[in-house]
Amino acid sequence: MDYRTLDITIVTCLKSLKLSRLFSKTRAVVSIVGGSLISRQETPACTYKGNSPAWGYPMRFYLEDSALQQNQLMVVLQIWCTPIFLGGKNQLVGEVYFPAKSLLDNWTKDKQTKEGSNQVVTPSGKHRGFLVFKYDFGHDTIRGSAPDQEGR
Repeated sequence: MDYRTLDITIVTCLKSLKLSRLFSKTRAVVSIVGGSLISRQETPACTYKGNSPAWGYPMRFYLEDSALQQNQLMVVLQIWCTPIFLGGKNQLVGEVYFPAKSLLDNWTKDKQTKEGSNQVVTPSGKHRGFLVFKYDFGHDTIRGSAPDQEGR
């Protein structure tokens, strides 16, 4: 089976998300869903640039090239907050999702690192701000079994 690397760096989340900077840790989770592999990685807790959380944490995923070309893979980016106090439960603040093929189609034009942004949807269905990320695909496919999917 052939695989293609996808490098994603969550940059920041802009505007309108209600996050408690003092009493919680905010992190981003990236998942690739579809094909025969499901892969999930998360960032460390964010720092802040003004009122916007910022991560700048690179992640590498290995995507089945056939599933990617057939538009079977979805990228899911989620923002989670965890209260610092004991007994606090993880809370989904918002998420973004889109087909991985849309990234590949945009990247194929000049094969350079791209920056993307998508509107964040809260669990209640409201649109709140934008999640900004950078992405790049490997120029060649990798033949064989999928390498380890852990974060770099």
